[in-house]
Amino acid sequence: MPLEDILRRIEEETASRKETILGNARKEAALRKERAKEALEKEVAAFLEGKKREAELEAQRMIAEARLWGRNELAKVKQEALQMLWRELEARLLAAVETEYASWWKGVLSRSVESGDEEVWMFPEEARRLGPQFVEEVNRSLGYHLSFGGVLEGQSGRGLLLRKGGVAVDLSFRTLLEDFFRSNERDVLLALFQGVEV
Repeated sequence: MPLEDILRRIEEETASRKETILGNARKEAALRKERAKEALEKEVAAFLEGKKREAELEAQRMIAEARLWGRNELAKVKQEALQMLWRELEARLLAAVETEYASWWKGVLSRSVESGDEEVWMFPEEARRLGPQFVEEVNRSLGYHLSFGGVLEGQSGRGLLLRKGGVAVDLSFRTLLEDFFRSNERDVLLALFQGVEV
């Protein structure tokens, strides 16, 4: 075989091998590129999913904080409304009592006296306006044997106090209003705040 044929054959085989090697290299490169692309896509998806979770958690935290703030603000508003209602009720109670002062207190005593021989103590304003003669009038009209205990000096409240032995029944305006609120709290809250929620 002549040298030229051998060289041509070597060149052809070399070219064929070169094409095979290049083809295999291209396939390997394409495969690696595809794997790298898939890996990158997975990594990006995982990163985005992590960021999405973080964003969702942050949004939930912010919503929870907003709800808590709203509840706190609502609680403040409710408390202010109840205090305003309390002051208004106290003012109206005092105004209503003023028109029938002695008979109103007589009614309070008639509902509160148990044995009929308790001591009636008075806050300074009631002692000034009613005094011991009021206790005598109640005894005459209701058949009690109450006694005037005295004036509750140094007290800033308004009302009466019934005592017998070591037991005292507080009939102050504040206590009467507190009793009213306690027994009607559900209705008062429903009337003021029905449908209000955060």
